Amino acid sequence: MKIMWTTTLYEACQKNEMNVVEGSDEPKQPFQLCQQCHERLLTYSLRPIEWYNLAVLHSPKQFLLHDDFYGEDGQAFQLEEEVIITKSEKAPTLQAVGMIWSLY
Repeated sequence: MKIMWTTTLYEACQKNEMNVVEGSDEPKQPFQLCQQCHERLLTYSLRPIEWYNLAVLHSPKQFLLHDDFYGEDGQAFQLEEEVIITKSEKAPTLQAVGMIWSLY
């Protein structure tokens, strides 16, 4: 018999193990985060790709992801902590992804 271990990865960076659950506007679908991304979520300082990954799963209309705090490309407007963003941490816009899906 083969036993497989699974690890739940953080929804935003999709790199680290999930170790924090933060409630959302949808009680049945909380945010599942690593500690560092949890801090960035609460300080409106997510990297664009982190925001994008959460917006795809939870909706950009969630309070902590709302357009009062982030642009459609995931750029934070009201950073409470400084975040360095590399090329690999940029994200597509939701509008651009929607246009791609509309072609199918």
